[in-house]
Amino acid sequence: MASPSMDDTAYLPVTGDSLRHTQATATRERLPVAESSRFESAFNTISIQSQRNRVSYYTEAYLDSSPMAEEEISSNETATLHLREASPSGSKRKPQKKSLKWWWWWEIAGSLISIISISLIVPVLKMVDNKPLDVWSYSIRPNSLISVLTTISKSSMTVSTASCLGQLKWDHFQYRPNPLDHLQIYDDASRGPWGSFLLLCTGRLRVVTAWAIALVTLVALGIEPSAQQILETPTRQSLLPNITAQIGIAKNYSSEGIVSDSQFYWGGTKRVPAAGLLNLQTAIASGIVGSVPPVNFYCPPPSTQCTWPPFSTLAVCSNFSNLTNIVKPDCTTNKYKSTTWGLDMVSDVPAARLDGIRRLFTGDVLSSVEIHDPQPFSITWNYCIKTYSKVLASPTGIHTVEYTSTPLLHNDSIPAGIQRWNSFSNPSSNTIFNLTSSVQTGLWQQLSNLLSREIAAPFTTDSMVADFSVGEFMLYADLAKMTRNIEETLSNQIRSSSPGDNGWAEMWAGQAFYEETYWHVNWSWILLPVIEVLLAASLLVISITFTRDQPLFKSSALALLYHGFDDIGKDSDLRGDWDNNPDNLENMAKYVDVELKEDSNGSLKFVKVAHSL
Repeated sequence: MASPSMDDTAYLPVTGDSLRHTQATATRERLPVAESSRFESAFNTISIQSQRNRVSYYTEAYLDSSPMAEEEISSNETATLHLREASPSGSKRKPQKKSLKWWWWWEIAGSLISIISISLIVPVLKMVDNKPLDVWSYSIRPNSLISVLTTISKSSMTVSTASCLGQLKWDHFQYRPNPLDHLQIYDDASRGPWGSFLLLCTGRLRVVTAWAIALVTLVALGIEPSAQQILETPTRQSLLPNITAQIGIAKNYSSEGIVSDSQFYWGGTKRVPAAGLLNLQTAIASGIVGSVPPVNFYCPPPSTQCTWPPFSTLAVCSNFSNLTNIVKPDCTTNKYKSTTWGLDMVSDVPAARLDGIRRLFTGDVLSSVEIHDPQPFSITWNYCIKTYSKVLASPTGIHTVEYTSTPLLHNDSIPAGIQRWNSFSNPSSNTIFNLTSSVQTGLWQQLSNLLSREIAAPFTTDSMVADFSVGEFMLYADLAKMTRNIEETLSNQIRSSSPGDNGWAEMWAGQAFYEETYWHVNWSWILLPVIEVLLAASLLVISITFTRDQPLFKSSALALLYHGFDDIGKDSDLRGDWDNNPDNLENMAKYVDVELKEDSNGSLKFVKVAHSL
């Protein structure tokens, strides 16, 4: 093979082991004009050799012309730049082995990181589920840690979904012709949710795998909002182990205000003066007007709620009935006729009297007096047993009370008054309740004395002085409500000792609770991130399987340049002008069908095919 002349090859001297400057020109004077116009690309081969270090740079030159001689010129410190002839036009490139360095390793690693990150959320949630806030001792809060893990999982997942869409783009054109604008649709879909949304909205692009990946990319927008809903911090009532709630109950009743020095106590005739009587009377009066003294209970801060197990206690039960439609009063009044002169009344004349009935009086002095029909009522109070099934209290008071009442069964074999107390039993249990003889009848005597009053309408101002009496209050009060208030007042007095009227009262133990903030896991909200990650991993496996026989280009922009259109200069539909914009290019691409296949030289190129409507 002849050596090239100085006109064909330029020699570049190199000193040392480094190449400082290269410049070579290859003349085409010997090539015909027609062949010179077919010169498309040139790749040069630079061979640099030295005694101590040989560095070879190979740049191939392909000329679509007749073969040229190739010669290697070497020296100790001299480099020669020359042209290497191209392969004949009819020959094809030898297929190269696929490099494992540029396989799906990054996508597989991203998918594994995504699965691991989303899996780490589960033990974190189990660690804090239904636990108090202070059980977490780390500096980063659980919700922040979940946010970090979901962000890592989502970001790693998008690596595989973007590459899958990029690789499916080549599969879309390799086995069948498709409109050129599908190339743009795939490229946009691999960039994010908006492109994926457009891919789903495109009716012409019917590829199940691509649609599934686009759907996963679009739904991934809900991963962060779902992660924020996984953990919440509600409050609940938690037990205080060092505090015992207490509430008053009574198995026996010995009054502090109604005391007798004789065991034969009948009707209060042998009552001994006691300082506690005024306290009992004051409590009853307060209950009559609506301020019921509470039962003794203990529910201290920091507790916010106290509860007690069911218990039974001595109490008072009442019954109120309106007898207006049952009892017909039969009252007669004297009639007076006034004279033509005035009449001085030395004493007050009772105009109305209350003996267990209500009578309203209206009238004018020195005129006829009209008395309305009385309103009869029936009110009774008795000792009973109250069984409380639900009692809720707070440091401010008792708020919820649910109970049932049963009458006491008296032991008739022992007459009342023979001993200092009388025994009673509960029909539903064998519990014995004891009442001292003084309170068995003495309490009702005190209540009767307090409520039995006469109300008069005086004709003179001499009798306008008011004493301590509940008669006037009862005349205008809601008697049914007053009856319930007295029942509750007496029951609380029996169940309380100080303050209270029962020296034998006891305290019933309960539980104290405080308001605790805790972690609550909504497990349903973690389903979306988990399903997204698993679907993305599955679609990665499917994409690897479907495209295993294809060149692995993924989303490479260089691949589009190297494997561009075949004979682009001969087709006006494949040429772009300076005045083109993305809209024009997209409209042009809709009517151009291309297919990715080998050209005459064995290179993959986008080849235009006949457009099918």
